[in-house]
Amino acid sequence: MSVSIQGPSLQVIVSGIISYSTAIPNNVYVEKTAGSVIGIHKVVKVGDDGKVYYASCDVLSDAYKVVGLSLNSANVGEPVRILLFGRIRDNSFSFDTAKSIFLGLDGQVVQEIPVEARFVQVLGKVLSRNEILFDLDEPIIL
Repeated sequence: MSVSIQGPSLQVIVSGIISYSTAIPNNVYVEKTAGSVIGIHKVVKVGDDGKVYYASCDVLSDAYKVVGLSLNSANVGEPVRILLFGRIRDNSFSFDTAKSIFLGLDGQVVQEIPVEARFVQVLGKVLSRNEILFDLDEPIIL
C-alpha cells in the first residue's frame, strides 16, 4: 500500500505497510528508514532516496514532501515510525490551545511561523496543552 501526497510540481509517495495504532485508535503510521539522525516528535519528509529526513519551512523544495511526525528517535539506517494522521499525547508538550501548530525549522513543531519561512504548513490542531491531532494541510507558498 502507498500514500501519495501531490502538489503542483512535486509528488511524494510513501510506500510500505500502512499500520493503525492499537494504543490510540484511528492513528495511521508508516515505518521508513532514517537517512539522518531523527529525534522523536519531529516533522519529517521522505528524500529522493526513500529515507526520512527533517522537513524545514525555510527550504522551499520541502513544501510538498512533508509526510508526518516521527514517533521514535532513530540513528541513520534505523527504522522510524511516522505518524501520518492521528492524535498524539506527550507530557513534554506545552501548546497554547488557542493557536495552530506549524512546521518550523529543522523538523520543529511550532506555534509561531519563523521569519525565515518560505512556506507555511499547518500540521493539525491542538486538543490540549499536551495533545495534538496531527492532520496535514496543503502547504502555502510565501
